[in-house]
Amino acid sequence: MAILTISASFIFLAIVTLNITEPLPFLKLLFEVISAFGTVGLSMGFTGDISTIGKLIIIFVMFFGKLGPLTLAFSLAQPEIEKIKYPSEDVLTG
Repeated sequence: MAILTISASFIFLAIVTLNITEPLPFLKLLFEVISAFGTVGLSMGFTGDISTIGKLIIIFVMFFGKLGPLTLAFSLAQPEIEKIKYPSEDVLTG
């Protein structure tokens, strides 16, 4: 559920940002962002015509989609340092 929430919110943020910076129809931007996040290689053909900021957003969406939100979350998480304690006991033989 967390992966779905992170992915959906990231896609929503990318679409809103592109919608602000680019004067293109919403459905074309939606298709472009979903395609970039899924790294499927499909495009509507207008990627070369968008601004530099739009291209950077698409590049970042592609990179985030390739890594995956779970991998990114694990790489940013701080590992917990645990002290290993071995049990001590007298072993009786015979």
